[in-house]
Amino acid sequence: MTGPVTFVNVLDIDPDTRDQVIAHLREGAATVFSRCAGFVSLELLLSTDGTRIINVARWDSAEHLSAAQSAPGAAAYARRTAELSSARPGVFMTIATFAEAGSGREEAGREEWAIPDSN
Repeated sequence: MTGPVTFVNVLDIDPDTRDQVIAHLREGAATVFSRCAGFVSLELLLSTDGTRIINVARWDSAEHLSAAQSAPGAAAYARRTAELSSARPGVFMTIATFAEAGSGREEAGREEWAIPDSN
C-alpha cells in the first residue's frame, strides 16, 4: 500500500482510569511516535461517557507506520496500552474528505472520492 495511511485504535476503558490512560497515550505520542520518520499527526478523542478513547494517527505511508511500531519503546507502549484498555486497532486509507465551505480549513469546500487500489 502506497500513500498516506491512518492508524485508528478504539480503546474501551474504565472511566476510573481515564486520566491514567490519557497520560499514557500522550506520553507515547510525545516520546515514541512523534519522533519517527513519516509521522504526520495524532489526535485523541474521548467519548462523552468517558468509556472509549479513539487514537487517530496519520502516517506518510504504511511502511512508516510499520517501522514506527518497531521503534524503541513501541513494544512497551503497546503492552501498557493493552493492560489499560481493550483495543481494536486498524489501518485505513482516506477515500473521502468533506468540510464546510468557507470554514477556512485546508480542505474546505472540497469533496473528493477516491478508492485506491488495494495493492
